[in-house]
Amino acid sequence: MHYELVCQTTPGLEAFAKTDVEQTLSKKATIKNGFVRVKTNDLLDIARLNYASRVVERVDLLLAEYSFSHFDELIARAASADFSPFFKKTKTFAVSCERAGTHEFKSHDVNAEMGGVVMDNLKKTKGWKPKVDLTYPDLNVSAIITNNTCMVGLNTSGESLNKRGYKVYHAPNPLRPSLANALLTYNGWNPDKHLLVDPHCGDGTLIIEAALLAFAMPPGAERKEKFSFLNWDVLSKQEVRQTYQEYDALANTSRNVRVQGMDTFVKNVDGSNKNARLAGVARQVNFSRYNLDWLDDKYGKQEVNTFIVFPPVLHSNKEAVVKFYKELFYQAEYLVKRRMTILTNQHDMVRDLAEEFKFKIQSRHELGYGTPSYAIINLKHA
Repeated sequence: MHYELVCQTTPGLEAFAKTDVEQTLSKKATIKNGFVRVKTNDLLDIARLNYASRVVERVDLLLAEYSFSHFDELIARAASADFSPFFKKTKTFAVSCERAGTHEFKSHDVNAEMGGVVMDNLKKTKGWKPKVDLTYPDLNVSAIITNNTCMVGLNTSGESLNKRGYKVYHAPNPLRPSLANALLTYNGWNPDKHLLVDPHCGDGTLIIEAALLAFAMPPGAERKEKFSFLNWDVLSKQEVRQTYQEYDALANTSRNVRVQGMDTFVKNVDGSNKNARLAGVARQVNFSRYNLDWLDDKYGKQEVNTFIVFPPVLHSNKEAVVKFYKELFYQAEYLVKRRMTILTNQHDMVRDLAEEFKFKIQSRHELGYGTPSYAIINLKHA
């Protein structure tokens, strides 16, 4: 049978996610309306993407796709989706609608009416109606509406794949793992050649994801028993376990990789170390308490090949954030040899500081979220 998987990520990371999907599955993917899509005849690709992809944040199995002109048509055409292969009588479900565009209806209207379609569908095909559980459903039916187009499917992931199993400590305004991997890719970091330093590591996400990437360790390892697709009546646990093992066999933690994270706050350093232990990379990474203005005591001139940072967000303490950015560029002018990469929405500040400290903006990649919107910016010495 032929299937299509629909993958979501942070707006602006679609090209990174496409590459991620293609590398994970060795299959051609496409981007359409902000989603990465891949066709397959192997449902185990669902396990592969949830377990091993790094930029993808959710994977849906597409069951129906259609256009509509009004609410009644939206609901009626959902009956074309065949849910019967995936439901067991004992399993509960809920419908979750996501909308982009202007509509005369609300998402909760879609959830309620489409839930009725699912029950009628299964009553007709299997002779029974499944129970609804809006809090902890076993199966998550998705209705993704973009303007006048609807995709009906099954959320195979459950919670966002950004909720890594290793993350028991969360710093304020944490970096998403999907963004961390995009930063590493955009920077062009080479684990065999480049010392990587994150001078504002927070809960350690960037450094831990860098280690997982360098060692080819699947980021879904700590969640492998919790993906939503495991509740389906389709894939056997043995098949899924063997699929996981294919990726586990590729891991190589003996690789000599230099990745170091610093933070001003002891609780962030302690939390990063705890996360790293749960991720299985504690021996291969280094976290330490260091003020940004001390870094030129720790490293020599142009000793740092790769500087990647997600600076503090500009909220109430504007003066402290401006001071951080200025010190960041001051330190980078002395320390950075190859490239500095920043995830920021302070575009004017970065432009002005780059000029002041003799950096040149090599490239920038705009993202579709935040106010002002964020961008990934690569800088090198002018």
